[in-house]
Amino acid sequence: MSSQPLCEIATLETFHWLMTDLEIYVDRIAALRTAQMNLVLVATRQEFLRSHAPGENHLCIRIP
Repeated sequence: MSSQPLCEIATLETFHWLMTDLEIYVDRIAALRTAQMNLVLVATRQEFLRSHAPGENHLCIRIP
């Protein structure tokens, strides 16, 4: 992209294509990153629960 001010770029005939391409790029990258973060969260939650789950002899489990 050139160093033209944004107001000049907005007047170009192809500005709508630039905005469309940017929207597609941002939407796809955001969706991909969100999906990746959700997978990491699920895996981390499972590992946390697995490593911090009280055993059957844990004091909190044995108290009636």
